[in-house]
Amino acid sequence: MVQISEKEYMVNEQRRLDDLAHLIGDSGISLYEISKGTRIKYDTLLRAMRRQPIRPENEARIRLYIKIKQDEQV
Repeated sequence: MVQISEKEYMVNEQRRLDDLAHLIGDSGISLYEISKGTRIKYDTLLRAMRRQPIRPENEARIRLYIKIKQDEQV
C-alpha cells in the first residue's frame, strides 16, 4: 500500500492553492464580478487570491464560473 507523506500532501495543497489564485488572477474577470456571478463572498475570493484554503464547493463554483465566462468569449 502506498501512503502519502505529510510533506507530499502539503506540496500538493500549495500547488492547488497557487493554481486557483493564478486562475482567478489570469482570468481577466474582476473579483467583484466573480463574487456576484458565483454568489460567493468577496472576502472568500480574497482568501483564494492570498492562497489560503476555501471550501471545496466554493472553489468548484469559482472554477465553473471562470470556465463558463471564458467559453463565452470564444
